[in-house]
Amino acid sequence: MPEITSIDGYLHKVRFVFPKETGDRTAYLSASFNCNGHGSTYFRDEGNWVCSITLPPGRHDYKILVNQYHSFDENRRPVSENVAFEIPLENAYHNPRMRQFAAVIGGYSIVRLAVPNGGGQYTLETQNGSVIYREEVPETFGTVYEFGGNFRKYRFSGIAGTLPENGFYSMAPEEKNSFRRTLMYQIFPDRFRREAPHTEGIVPWGSLPTTTSFYGGELKGIISKLDYLKALGVSHIYLNPVNTSGSNHRYDVLDYFAIDPILGNAEDFSRLIRTAHSMGIRIIMDMVFNHTSVDHPFFRDAVARKSDSRYYHWYHFTDDNPEIFRGRYPSSEVQTTPGYETFLGFGGMPKTNLMNRETGEYFSGVAAHYVEQFDVDGFRFDVADSIPVDFFHNLFLNFRSYGKDIEKICEAWCVSPYFTDEGLFDGLMNYPLRSMIVSLVNTQADFGEFQVQYRNLCYSYGDRVMAQMMNILGSHDVNRLRNALGEDESRFRLSYAILYMMNGIPSLYYGDEAGLTGGPDPDCRRSFPWKDINSSSLEFFRGLGRIRQEYSAMEEGITLFHNYGSHFGIVKADHENTIEMMFTLSHGCRAEALGELLMAEGVTQNGDEIEMKPLSFAVFSRSRLDAAGK
Repeated sequence: MPEITSIDGYLHKVRFVFPKETGDRTAYLSASFNCNGHGSTYFRDEGNWVCSITLPPGRHDYKILVNQYHSFDENRRPVSENVAFEIPLENAYHNPRMRQFAAVIGGYSIVRLAVPNGGGQYTLETQNGSVIYREEVPETFGTVYEFGGNFRKYRFSGIAGTLPENGFYSMAPEEKNSFRRTLMYQIFPDRFRREAPHTEGIVPWGSLPTTTSFYGGELKGIISKLDYLKALGVSHIYLNPVNTSGSNHRYDVLDYFAIDPILGNAEDFSRLIRTAHSMGIRIIMDMVFNHTSVDHPFFRDAVARKSDSRYYHWYHFTDDNPEIFRGRYPSSEVQTTPGYETFLGFGGMPKTNLMNRETGEYFSGVAAHYVEQFDVDGFRFDVADSIPVDFFHNLFLNFRSYGKDIEKICEAWCVSPYFTDEGLFDGLMNYPLRSMIVSLVNTQADFGEFQVQYRNLCYSYGDRVMAQMMNILGSHDVNRLRNALGEDESRFRLSYAILYMMNGIPSLYYGDEAGLTGGPDPDCRRSFPWKDINSSSLEFFRGLGRIRQEYSAMEEGITLFHNYGSHFGIVKADHENTIEMMFTLSHGCRAEALGELLMAEGVTQNGDEIEMKPLSFAVFSRSRLDAAGK
């Protein structure tokens, strides 16, 4: 077991000491809190391997990776599964300075209290305000009590007394974003639009993709469709990699300072950003710093010249005479441990050593180049859960000198507030929310389970971070949403309607609005069907976009859930407006119309009543919340 020391009764210092042996070159802590990443949390060589981190109470699990490919527990016993340990919470805890415990969102206050098992019930007392809702969220250490309402001073009351013992806590002022987050639109550049005529080596537009297909999508094609994107309500475009590469996905970069000539050139990229900015659209670049192409000149020089190469320590070599391979380890083709660390065992993508100062400075220069020369607005960092957090701390410190807010999005697939600690990422790609919505709409989870899971996300990250999450239902790495839902259009539209109600920025994967389908990669990366757009689907997404743009509560409001028995409700409210989406799952029903009907699917309105089919929804602009949250 690691050594665990309490810092303040809630946060704990956790120290691992691991025996170092001859042949060890790196040691990583791959754990539940860092999405089992390969390098975000690394051991330092102090004779033995030593690693210290700060963790909250709860259940955690880990294993230790040596030279990336060998897994051990803390006593150096080989393991295949993670080893679990628990950090207890001994007393009720609240810290108004920690974002998990207190925030003002949309003019409403949200506060939380962590209570250990057996710690009893708690209520909230306020000065000059009301409590609109109270939720109990189960945790492995006990319960998190969440309260929201119109108050600025508060205290908790339970069987052990009050917190604080004397007086009241005060809410800090609300943090406001300097820009809107209405809709992120993700573009896989090779598949969005091609303006130039067909050329040799380019497959026909609309044919089914393979792993090696090039369709010849261009930056000029994106520019030509910016009006189309603006009509969807897009505030951000997230571009998959655009740097020079030998692959259609471009995650194996050959030149970080060049635009892939198949896509266009530097002037095309600059014009895309200038034109987007003139329309109020921000551009997010995909940055691939975890690994390069196996054909990158730095890696080739390191393999050829070994320790005589300037770039030898820019990578993690596990063998003094490494052999290049292009398959995946382990597999039937590759059974011998590779001579260098990689992205998830793919030999064509050797892992960079960002613990090396010179390597870190080079990649910091890459980011600076695109901000200073092209005025990009932010980055999504590929495989960020496997890149040292120390590198990101230093990189993001540099961002402060650019004179603009640079958005920082982390690719990580689990619930991991580790990556949103102070000085790190604004938010993550919210894959857990995708799983929650798909399970709810597929009736694999009930509404109560969804509500608890969502409250748990809010507690884990804090409401300010949740307002900056990239909320996704589709991406280049998962089945298209229509396919995940059995190509049931009602389930598909209900899923996106729920997504647009959540705090954070909803992300629309290119072509979902046009009716595009697709299974696992590469099928989820089909070309955009410009000649066969589903007009009904397109109008549906334009409607969602209009609501998201016109009502500020959709973007950053307090969130309430209502179980009406026959149907369900999600409420978003700020001090400007209140929006409620009522929806059904397996059964239809009749319900009371709540106000002005903004949008509906599968719903018929008759005066003050609506008739709802199964898997239908209606979005209302309604009266402000009362003291009971109704």
